[in-house]
Amino acid sequence: MASSFMALEIRVAEASDAALLAEFGRRTFIDAFAGQISHGDLTAFADKRFGVRQQSAELAEPGTVFFVASSDGQTAGYAKLSESISPSCITDAQAIELERLYLHGKWQGRGIAKALLYTCFAEARHRVRSGIWLDVWDQNTRAQEFYRRHTFELVGERPYVVGNETQRHLLMYRELENKDSPG
Repeated sequence: MASSFMALEIRVAEASDAALLAEFGRRTFIDAFAGQISHGDLTAFADKRFGVRQQSAELAEPGTVFFVASSDGQTAGYAKLSESISPSCITDAQAIELERLYLHGKWQGRGIAKALLYTCFAEARHRVRSGIWLDVWDQNTRAQEFYRRHTFELVGERPYVVGNETQRHLLMYRELENKDSPG
């Protein structure tokens, strides 16, 4: 009887990972939203948001950390935590933002997103943060369901501009507990 074992490694990204984050972020963003946002707006936004220069600047931001997940030598996904200013509907002054959690489509459903999420929980607790907040496109029901399974709650919404299109993003929050573990 054959079994399939997936070796998963999650590490903190370094300055030298800017090109990897730029390429991976751009590709997964376009893959996720192709056909839902006009192609011109989508690619222009991705080019700006995920350029190597932009990723280098984000990697150097104080209070920001990226975690890169790899499996079998391939980048499977990454997460970005950021000590940003919370919107007014986030009443927890000690919350940290889960700004991105991107996973390549072929790795979905294998527990990698959950592993990245719980790595972010551990990092937030290490930084003495009491909660995590995020925003998610209102049309991205798969991501919303994932966050709800991990006890994030809807607390508000805000507009999000991609090119000439204004989307509605949902704001979600989750209080951290010492017992949080991926188990």
